[in-house]
Amino acid sequence: MRSDDEPTLHVKKKGNAFIIVCLYVDDIIYSTSSISLVDEFKSQMMNEFQMSDMGEYAKDILIKFSLLNCKPSATPL
Repeated sequence: MRSDDEPTLHVKKKGNAFIIVCLYVDDIIYSTSSISLVDEFKSQMMNEFQMSDMGEYAKDILIKFSLLNCKPSATPL
């Protein structure tokens, strides 16, 4: 479902799980409550478009700055 207020924002719900995707030019940022939705999304996108997964790059940054094992915190919307 595409947001009426923000045309680059898309949300997909599957049961209690969800994935939020923001598309801007050649960048994709997503957040999800389900690993299976991430895998499904990545698979569909890689089948349709030539793209790379920057997830490992982000993990390297967390390791570099000793943030990989930080305690997560809920963020109110």
